[in-house]
Amino acid sequence: MIKYKRLFNYDEKWSNDILLKPKLRTYIHVKQNHGPEPYIMAYLTRSQRSLVAQLRTGILLLAIEVGRFNDVIEEKRLCLLCDLCEIENESHFMLYCTYYDDLRAPIFHEMSVRNPEVFLGG
Repeated sequence: MIKYKRLFNYDEKWSNDILLKPKLRTYIHVKQNHGPEPYIMAYLTRSQRSLVAQLRTGILLLAIEVGRFNDVIEEKRLCLLCDLCEIENESHFMLYCTYYDDLRAPIFHEMSVRNPEVFLGG
């Protein structure tokens, strides 16, 4: 009972703490519960797990993060790899940056084959 209560208190503190940290703006959208996701350990190499962790916790070297250390205002932290003139944040990097279109296409295709309802709005 004590162990369960301690774990519950930790999970509650974890949930509250991540809401207070702007750096975790992406993490709070992809992670609802404390603890490792099964797919992380099962399908990814150590270096891939590291990149996923960096992306999810806001420490991947994107302009949104690097600009914080160089005192660049957020609106000026633009992606230098494409012509969209958008802030290089995690969403831009993963979904919109045209520089990565060729890498993204086969992944999105595979996702649409495995989960068509996601792409068809079902």
